Amino acid sequence: MNMEPSNLTQIEKLKRQKQMIEAHIQKAEARHKHNERKAETRRKILLGAYFLDKLKKDGTLESIKPELDRFLTRDRDRTLFGLPALENKKS
Repeated sequence: MNMEPSNLTQIEKLKRQKQMIEAHIQKAEARHKHNERKAETRRKILLGAYFLDKLKKDGTLESIKPELDRFLTRDRDRTLFGLPALENKKS
């Protein structure tokens, strides 16, 4: 099958266009994922602020510490709530 130079040029042009479109799609998908992560973080911050305020006003902040003690696994996070550090168990 003998392809004429004009056909090759057209094929190469279409392949470049395809690559450009795929790059645009990847950028758009990455931008969408980034925006979704930002929105999720914002929701967590707002919900956390709401519940902290509510617990402080109700005087029940101390009552959730046992739940936080089970839930929080990073010492850095535990420190924020005045919980003791977990012992590193590497057996």
